[in-house]
Amino acid sequence: MRKHIPLLMPYHGRPIRRWGKAVPDLRARGFKGSGFHLRRFHPAGVDVPGFQFSSFGAYVYVEIAASGLEGETLLDGTHFPANTIKSYQCSKRERIGTPPTFSFENDERELTAHAVLLALSDAHSWWTANRG
Repeated sequence: MRKHIPLLMPYHGRPIRRWGKAVPDLRARGFKGSGFHLRRFHPAGVDVPGFQFSSFGAYVYVEIAASGLEGETLLDGTHFPANTIKSYQCSKRERIGTPPTFSFENDERELTAHAVLLALSDAHSWWTANRG
């Protein structure tokens, strides 16, 4: 039987159990999924934000990605359906933020979550242009 492991992020070997309000706010904006693997479906495609946490410190990189409703198929035939696709599996994706690294050092998770949400708000036009 698999033991349930709570959502954890590495930070110099110490787990961080919460990361501000970024994920709950994204869910309020219509994103669904589990953990940090979220998707928002539209008639023209799927919006997929991605979060990559650094193993070298308290940093997170945020990507925005888009897929068609049929998902993505690689040249080797591997298929990723739209209902389970992750940002790194999408052919259309872009790292966002200025600079493209968000830091949550010194226990600044709330500020980082706010900066991530602002960057994702600006991503709306990119998603609209790149769906499908």
